[in-house]
Amino acid sequence: MACCSDRRDTDRAMIIDFIHYEPTAVDAAAQRLASSADCYGRALGLEWLKMCEREAV
Repeated sequence: MACCSDRRDTDRAMIIDFIHYEPTAVDAAAQRLASSADCYGRALGLEWLKMCEREAV
């Protein structure tokens, strides 16, 4: 269980501090969070993906 929590924490940190990471890594983190059972992580991941979708238009 701890490894899943560590992964979520890392994914959250990547999105929150996205300027320091490769865009593809941040997108992958957002995908993992968007499909997670964690409510905060899921909301953060979905918001990132929506923002990227708006930017692409």
